[in-house]
Amino acid sequence: YYNYVTVLGRQKASEQSIIICGICRDVVNNLRFNIARIEKIGELFREYKVVLYENDSKDGTKKLLKDWEESNKNVSIISEDLNTQKFTSVASFERASLLAEYRNKYLNFMNERFDSDYVMMLDVAIQLGTSTGMW
Repeated sequence: YYNYVTVLGRQKASEQSIIICGICRDVVNNLRFNIARIEKIGELFREYKVVLYENDSKDGTKKLLKDWEESNKNVSIISEDLNTQKFTSVASFERASLLAEYRNKYLNFMNERFDSDYVMMLDVAIQLGTSTGMW
């Protein structure tokens, strides 16, 4: 049954479009693993776009994203230097509020420029990369 559903999913994806989006900051090491995986997921679709919002990175993330955008016409990067506080992974109203603000920036960008069947919000900072095993 799994293989049958997977084949059906691949067929449907090949007929649809997707925007893969997310937020990132200082994630150069993990992003290196995820770029190929994001592209692999995108290529399963008839058409794909990637929209990532980055701010205040100091570790090479900005350059990696700029290089990716220049080498892949499907990639759009929104990058800002805001000098905002960098939070750890703790729950705080201020952190949640800023993340919502950043999310809205890439959502507005996407809504003004692209139309798609699906939107996938992805955590590009995942340490071991995004799984493409199901694809």
